[in-house]
Amino acid sequence: MKRKQYSEEQIITILKEAESGATVADVIRKHGHCRRHLLPLESQIRWHGRERRQALEADGGRKPPSEADCRRPSPRHPDAEGCQLKKLVKPAAKRHVVDHLQRTYAVARRRACGLLDLHRSTYHYCPRQRDDAPLATALRSSAAKRRRWGYRRLMLLLRREGWMDNHMRIYRIYTQQRLQVRCRRRRRPAASRGQRPMPAVDFNQRWSMDFVSDQLANGRRILVLNVLDDFSRRCLAAEVDTSLPGLRVCRVLDRLVSHHGKTEALLVDNGTDFAGKALDEWAYKRCVRIDFIAPGKPT
Repeated sequence: MKRKQYSEEQIITILKEAESGATVADVIRKHGHCRRHLLPLESQIRWHGRERRQALEADGGRKPPSEADCRRPSPRHPDAEGCQLKKLVKPAAKRHVVDHLQRTYAVARRRACGLLDLHRSTYHYCPRQRDDAPLATALRSSAAKRRRWGYRRLMLLLRREGWMDNHMRIYRIYTQQRLQVRCRRRRRPAASRGQRPMPAVDFNQRWSMDFVSDQLANGRRILVLNVLDDFSRRCLAAEVDTSLPGLRVCRVLDRLVSHHGKTEALLVDNGTDFAGKALDEWAYKRCVRIDFIAPGKPT
């Protein structure tokens, strides 16, 4: 069984000393104990001290200063109520204070930076402003092609064009240009994606893809992915399944490339399977252009 640190007689003795006016530090010094040993009794000691102050106020005596009054900051302290001074947090504010110390008190720059915990390289740093116009133009151009893409997916398009800026700078310019994608409750076709594609004049110059749906006798829905050559009007593939996600579309295109050769462009609509990450990455790795039709005009 764990033994108590203080007996009943010791606790009564300590509380009586607190009633007589002794502070916590005096009690610790007298009994030779650590402060953590008296933490369970400290609240009782302070409670007896409050009783003594209330008794003095009732007798008309002078109220002794409380511990809160002793810890109250001076009027010029930054934490004092009504103080107009601001805390030195930013490096620009600390630079002004370092200059003030050098002019007023003739303090060395090394000493002044050490007092303010400011590195000297930070004091001598001069920020260089960069021109954001070229990056903003490239970001607007990428956002016009992909209206439903956020800044993280647009950053992939910028990387392909050679822009190696970090995501924080791209996001800052992205918000300044007000290119944020707004949440919408219902699906609507994206806005215009550019000029109308020209007709194909050779084999494998452009392939067209689209889905056709049908229903079985048991009521189950099936999808058919049709891939046509725009020049010869030949149906290259007709993939049938109950579900055809973007990765499945990429596998069908790999099979067609191995048999018929690579195409220069793909003409697709604005569906989720064609406008997703899978087909975009496939087209980028094989240098194939994706042309989207005008929204709401399947013909």
